[in-house]
Amino acid sequence: LGRRDHTLQSLDDSMRRCGLGHYLSISGLHLGLFVAMVYGLCRLMLLSRRQAALVVLVVLAGYLLVAQPRPALVRSAIMAAVAAVALLTGRAGSTLNALSVAGLGMLCVAPSLVGQAGFQLSFVIVLGLIVLGPRVHEILFGRWLVIRSLVVYRGEGAPVRWFRRRMEKTIAWTLSGALVAWLVAFPLAAYHFGMVSVWGALLSVLVLPLVVLILSLGYLSLGLGWLAPNLGALLAEWAAGVGELLASWVRWFET
Repeated sequence: LGRRDHTLQSLDDSMRRCGLGHYLSISGLHLGLFVAMVYGLCRLMLLSRRQAALVVLVVLAGYLLVAQPRPALVRSAIMAAVAAVALLTGRAGSTLNALSVAGLGMLCVAPSLVGQAGFQLSFVIVLGLIVLGPRVHEILFGRWLVIRSLVVYRGEGAPVRWFRRRMEKTIAWTLSGALVAWLVAFPLAAYHFGMVSVWGALLSVLVLPLVVLILSLGYLSLGLGWLAPNLGALLAEWAAGVGELLASWVRWFET
């Protein structure tokens, strides 16, 4: 929900020095994973796309009422809401339009946000991913992925080849996104914090699986807390264990 525990201040500082400070914010990754889980659960319950989008809107409204209204969170929530409205109305979604709506809406309510580091980093990074992400991805991996796409998914081992292909595409997009995010955030981070990690992009990719696992286990634990308390507690313990592993990684990277 965005609350900070003062006992974790040293870990916060270590993550910032490693260029992993963006994982500390309640931002696109956190809310995006949460919304995806809610939408996926609705679809598993055989709700239509429009019904699932309506549930997402209701859940988003409730989430914003209890979470701290940080710029990155509000931006993510508005973009998710725009995507849900597009599903409800049967219109094609546009990430760039959603980002524009979020920026204009937030600045109309609080124009002073434009000078805050959190607001600038959140919007500049997402804008960079939208505009530059596909181009950088094509330059780095376009030709290689085209060659890899010639794999035939038939015969023995077809599922393995399909899974490998999907993982290659996912890793390629993750690497491209991390590089773009680091490049566009570099000048802002240097200006606002006087601190830049040269290895920030690579470290972001390395710890991403742990962050996603922690968030997934945490959300599942919260969701099952009232339905299956023992299972929810077990998942929370697993999330805490992965969190301790992440903390040890960060401190090792810092050295």
